[in-house]
Amino acid sequence: MTSWIACAFLGLALAAAGPALAADQAVPNWPMSQSRTITDNAEAAEGFSTLVSAMTQTDIARLLQEPGPFTVFAPADAAFAKLSPQRMQTLMHPDNRSELARLLGAHVVRGKMSSPILTAMARASAHGGYRMYTVSGDFLLLRPRDGKLWLRDEHGSVGLITMTDISQSNGVIHVVDTVLVPF
Repeated sequence: MTSWIACAFLGLALAAAGPALAADQAVPNWPMSQSRTITDNAEAAEGFSTLVSAMTQTDIARLLQEPGPFTVFAPADAAFAKLSPQRMQTLMHPDNRSELARLLGAHVVRGKMSSPILTAMARASAHGGYRMYTVSGDFLLLRPRDGKLWLRDEHGSVGLITMTDISQSNGVIHVVDTVLVPF
């Protein structure tokens, strides 16, 4: 009975999702093409150079070329700028690729989850939010608050999802205003 209710609830959320972005529709400072992968679109984007640089130092860029689907909570350059310069230097050092890969992997969830689905799952959770496990093995807690979606990492850092439902050939991107650090 519970799984039937969950399926019906998610079906209603999917129906309410509305139309996706049209192919090649431009998102401000981020020309998108639904025919390209997450990695390809990120490389063409303005304002995400730090993310792209970090992705290319790890296997995350290669992972996000695969068919997926994936849901990516993508931190913009402004989100990375919130980290201290020392922290960024440490993360981007070649000796710390595994730490950087874990940090980036903590922003990627398997499956394609639109914002209506995320909102429905977060509201349906009996635990004050929906727990999502990332490709790095960490978790993010998704909570709706004041009509917005918020993410909290395992250490309590909180980020706001500022742009949602940017469709890709292999998933969806949601832009987040904070780099979530699982360690």
